[in-house]
Amino acid sequence: MTETLATVSSIGTPLAAAAQAAVPESAKELTRGLSGRRKAAILLLQLDRHASARVLAEMSDPEIEELATEIARAGDVSADVSAAVLKEFGMLQSTGGAGVR
Repeated sequence: MTETLATVSSIGTPLAAAAQAAVPESAKELTRGLSGRRKAAILLLQLDRHASARVLAEMSDPEIEELATEIARAGDVSADVSAAVLKEFGMLQSTGGAGVR
């Protein structure tokens, strides 16, 4: 799923600006228990159709199946958790964090 984050980073969407938005101090606590797959699902859910299609086009069929399963399991995601995931993605993208190719 780290490939998903890399793919998203290569797509020009409003995510970069959103990732820089203020996030509650407890952002790390909000995402601490989330798997990378869950974070990727939350991130993908925040994309528009065009950007989502571009991300999925870069993924293998097994990766898409795993991500689709995670999206189905995600249920309602709070705005705070979504913002925390965006913030984490923005930090990974800006620092070239491990796991993002």
